[in-house]
Amino acid sequence: MQPDLGTSPIEQDAEKKNEKKIALKKKNKGKKDFINEDLFGASKTLDDSPAEEGISHLKIKAQELGNIPGLIDHWRSEINFRKKEILDYSKTTFLQRVGNVMKGGEAVSPEVSGEELSKFHPTKAVLALVKLLKRDPAHMMNRLELVSMVLKSGRDFPVELYRTLLLQATVACSFGEYSNVGLQMLIWTQDIYFSKLYYKCQREAIALESKLKSEKGGGKENAFTRQSQGLRNHIGQVTRNMEIIKNFQKQTEKAIKENKSVHNTELTLDEIINCLLETGGKDKNMEDRKQDEKWSNIIKRSAELLLLLRVLPLLDSETKKLTAQLKKMDKNDPIPYFLDAKVQMSDLLFKVGQYQGGERTTKMLDQIQESFKATLHLYGLAVKRVGKMPKSKMEYAIYIEYASLVHYFYKTSKVTLGLRLPPEWLSTVFQKSTNLLSLVQGKVQVDQLMMDIQRDVLEEGLDKSGSLVSS
Repeated sequence: MQPDLGTSPIEQDAEKKNEKKIALKKKNKGKKDFINEDLFGASKTLDDSPAEEGISHLKIKAQELGNIPGLIDHWRSEINFRKKEILDYSKTTFLQRVGNVMKGGEAVSPEVSGEELSKFHPTKAVLALVKLLKRDPAHMMNRLELVSMVLKSGRDFPVELYRTLLLQATVACSFGEYSNVGLQMLIWTQDIYFSKLYYKCQREAIALESKLKSEKGGGKENAFTRQSQGLRNHIGQVTRNMEIIKNFQKQTEKAIKENKSVHNTELTLDEIINCLLETGGKDKNMEDRKQDEKWSNIIKRSAELLLLLRVLPLLDSETKKLTAQLKKMDKNDPIPYFLDAKVQMSDLLFKVGQYQGGERTTKMLDQIQESFKATLHLYGLAVKRVGKMPKSKMEYAIYIEYASLVHYFYKTSKVTLGLRLPPEWLSTVFQKSTNLLSLVQGKVQVDQLMMDIQRDVLEEGLDKSGSLVSS
């Protein structure tokens, strides 16, 4: 007898959500919802009080729109659940799948097979890919091709579908197998979703502002006059959300420009682990390691892919796995630490953008400072491993980027964050930055950065070498 697989958690959750939606539609029949809860998840209304004679009530879903990082955590949970569904499905036997279908269930849920996308674009090619994914939902390229077909259809879909496309593309890239093509496809999907979300938020903010102005001073009390402050807070959240999205898109565009590789770079975590096992877990002489073609190839491919992975927050755990394995391969090689620092730098830029976008809280300032410390620490570890004289282009870049980080954070702290950094600490990092740059002089970029840091030194009242001026 085959075990009763029952209804999957995804199906149970979908049924509950559907029941709530039907009940909500009946309750608010004829009323316009400004923000669709499917975009962000759970919501609440600004006014749930009973209707009073002569007072109109406006039902508006007030999501925490300013908390994109919180939403990303929510999306990560959903992706992890989808991955678990795929892995669980791969362990089931053919008879178990048939038994589930005979009981009225599905061999695989629409979220796992991609059938949730084919409902919006049911072409023969799309349906054929869904059929393949029902047989093997872990097939990365089939899932990416499905996402690509829907996106390239030229149709304009509801914003929530673009979120679904982002989740599907992320699932495709989250099984430890990375490719340049796959990650660029995911970045493209993420950029489109954030663009659609940005304009959706913009339209909602404009609509609410317009309504507030038209109702102002109308004489009769209504939902707008009674709830104007709540509505303005809501508009503020939407606006902050838009700024955060814009900041993320800037980072995404930069990552694509920096990754100029035209060939299809592929890499699996297994390759890195196997390379580590081949050495018996022991470090080779550095010169021997550099001449190892397999090692050099893995480092090169890792560098190309990490430049893309760092702007994909939903693949954060996969990025950490990759950098952790690279560090294990050779604890004395500066490049894995350098790549990890570049990933951490993206986190710092994102948090600063979040603060600039309106989340000006003490908690956010603390997060920014912690992110900076982590980034500087990783760059410092890379610098230490390079030694007194860089030899390769990437080792030169380690010195330059260490100094760039110091200059960036000094200016950001002073102009944007309003932080007063300790003079003793500034003296130490300014001197170290200047010493590193003196070893790689001769390029316009380096000379300009040296001038910028020397200007920072003077602004802080330090002497030309960066030392504290004795009183």
